Amino acid sequence: MGRGETLLDLTDADVQDALEHLYDYVYLQGHPLAASLAASESTGWNRGGALHRLLVETIDLLKPPTGTPPASQIWRRYRHAFMRYIETATVAQIAEELGVSERQARRDNHEAVQAIVELLRRRLGGGAIRRPPTDLLAERPASPPRSGLAGEAARLGAAEPHVGTSLQEVVDGVLATAANLAGARSVAFDFRALPVSPLVTAERTVVRQVLLSIVVGQVELAAPGERILVSVARGADHAVVAISVPLPADPAAGLARAFQGRLAVARKLTAQLGATLLQERSAEVLRVSLSLPIVHQTTVLLVDDNPGMLRLLRRYLGGSSYAILEATTPDQAIELARRFEPEAITLDVMLPTRDGWEVLQTLRALPATRHIPVVVCSVLRERELALSLGAAAFLAKPITQPALLQALSAVLPLPGR
Repeated sequence: MGRGETLLDLTDADVQDALEHLYDYVYLQGHPLAASLAASESTGWNRGGALHRLLVETIDLLKPPTGTPPASQIWRRYRHAFMRYIETATVAQIAEELGVSERQARRDNHEAVQAIVELLRRRLGGGAIRRPPTDLLAERPASPPRSGLAGEAARLGAAEPHVGTSLQEVVDGVLATAANLAGARSVAFDFRALPVSPLVTAERTVVRQVLLSIVVGQVELAAPGERILVSVARGADHAVVAISVPLPADPAAGLARAFQGRLAVARKLTAQLGATLLQERSAEVLRVSLSLPIVHQTTVLLVDDNPGMLRLLRRYLGGSSYAILEATTPDQAIELARRFEPEAITLDVMLPTRDGWEVLQTLRALPATRHIPVVVCSVLRERELALSLGAAAFLAKPITQPALLQALSAVLPLPGR
């Protein structure tokens, strides 16, 4: 929207473009939609943050009022918008989660964007952020408003219940979001991940924004050709993401101030997470680390040569405190079991080169793995054989989520045992 244009000229494509860059403040601050914000919100890099807040608030307004049937179209539209733009899920992931076809998910996306466009037109019609009228969305019970970053972080934390956040998945997503910006500046990332992702107590969206503020700031500071090192480490009670960038000999004062501004945003959000943000600087390297409380996890090794089955089992265990390892071959299964000694193993029988019975016998014979309970999962109805070889339980395929969770609960030791 240039000079002479109004919110009536706002298109679905304009809004969708802004939504797809929701966590890129640098991109948002130059977006045409940002020009429609109130003058007090539209100076400097704050314009990107203000547009981010506006879009998040508008998505939240799509949430149906209390009493709306969960299976209704307006609930699905809201959940699609939240998952697509707040949680950055793909259309395929959303379709799987909501139990609809990808074609239907794309229709839901179109309807959600149209609803967001209409809300934005009504809210920004006079050039200032306003409460939308209630004819488009039913009014929800009012709650005391909380302003600023603290209020937004608290609201996002309450938006969807969660058991924990996979830290490495969040880091992967952050680096993917910043990839275009880094590429334009000839900067690359080196990510050192752990074999099993730590699960942290903090809300996913807030962790993403903290890390994005740090990563984008470091991309701007880095000289062309530099590599930013990102690593994840895990201690007894906390997981730490460390992000380090080599500093140019004489960094521009403006870029340094901009980075400190981003770091101030990250610190405000960090205060809502029960987390710690630490900045360390030497003559040559700037290192920023985020330390987050972890959720105690029970590690389960899933063994199956079918990627679709692994994806299903992973989905069944999602949103819980299980940490997942995966193996697709007998040798890989035995190696991971010896190396990480998971609390439980699910084992398919029909594996390449060696079947699951042979893998089970090997696991039972090795001192490092003989204590690990194994749940055999197979289309072959051989429960007695599985138990005779030392399996702790047997599940016949196709496997349901309740059956899997019940079997794991039954074979895992009680806390303190």
